[in-house]
Amino acid sequence: MRRASLSGRPGARAALSLAVAACGLLPAPGCTRRIAKPPAGSKNKAWTEFAGNPVIKIGDSVPHMLWNDPSVLQEGETYRMWLSGGDPREGSHVVVQVYEAESKDGLSWKIDPTPRLRAAPDPAAWDSLRIETPSVVKVGDTYHLYYSGGSYEAAQAAALSIGHATSPDGVNWSRDPANPIIARQDRDPHAWGYHGVGEPGVVYDQKRATFYLYYVSMRFATRDPTIGNVGILLATSRDGSHFEDYVDAQGQRALVLTRDVENARSGSWFGYSTPSALIAPDGRFHLFCSFIVLPQGPSSVRYVGLDHAVSPDGLHFEVVERSILEAGEGDWKDQHVRSPTVVENHGRLEMWFAGETRKPYFAAGIGFATREASTPAPERSSPSP
Repeated sequence: MRRASLSGRPGARAALSLAVAACGLLPAPGCTRRIAKPPAGSKNKAWTEFAGNPVIKIGDSVPHMLWNDPSVLQEGETYRMWLSGGDPREGSHVVVQVYEAESKDGLSWKIDPTPRLRAAPDPAAWDSLRIETPSVVKVGDTYHLYYSGGSYEAAQAAALSIGHATSPDGVNWSRDPANPIIARQDRDPHAWGYHGVGEPGVVYDQKRATFYLYYVSMRFATRDPTIGNVGILLATSRDGSHFEDYVDAQGQRALVLTRDVENARSGSWFGYSTPSALIAPDGRFHLFCSFIVLPQGPSSVRYVGLDHAVSPDGLHFEVVERSILEAGEGDWKDQHVRSPTVVENHGRLEMWFAGETRKPYFAAGIGFATREASTPAPERSSPSP
């Protein structure tokens, strides 16, 4: 679920996955006693947050289970959600696996308590502890699921990789023999893709017959503290299994999207994480992601808000909305808001997302928000790779 740190030197870490570990640091009763408050709303009035959020809470269907990282497909009149689930009482050894939920209205969900994709049984396997942050797309008659995976050692070092599984029905999954399909680079800490990769967000472009897989990684930005060092990268594939990195003129993995901060102090970390993509009927690519900041090291990590960017080709994005929803004081997501997944339904964007609070007790869940599907004008150009 979203909390692995990116570590390459003491104090220099950024969050990619597994927020579930945070609850493991708190007394177990705190994970269930919290009663969620109504949403505080958003400064972006184009979006409406459901007043009954969160629509999925800790312990729904499975006692103590912390639900996170939704990925939603609409099939006819049914919504299908694949999501991460883990029991926070297990602490740093929490096993995270992929589950499935169904809904007729996007608000009332029935979660199957049996995992759809389990952690690998072999302790030596690269994904033996955590199978999380699922992103699912259906191409033809085949479902494709992409996920962040790691063993205990890899998860502790934030050295996660990205795996792939396929299914004829979205229920019974087979791992790709080519796994992990995207791995980190450990050669150059100042180049993108360093140390760990995760948070896949996939979309299939039928016009180009290509999978576009957006994911999160980092680099050490030492020269200019105002430039984001957590960002969204891209790999593409024709078959869904063998991917090629989007690279710059020097052959290095290239940035697709990040967020800079004016007057940022040296040593702070920030950028974009938890991407989700869709292609609108007009052919444009939409990316929804969370703005992450770590102003005082790993203990201060916050997913501050959700942003929205648009591209004509899936490569060059412009931010069109900032702070769709924010981690606002006094509601159920006052600590974090992250992991959006969006579908377009009859001219309306429908978004599910994860939120977390620690006041007065830890609680987390998955919320829902909507807006009209019209795209606003860009705010400003995103930085080039």
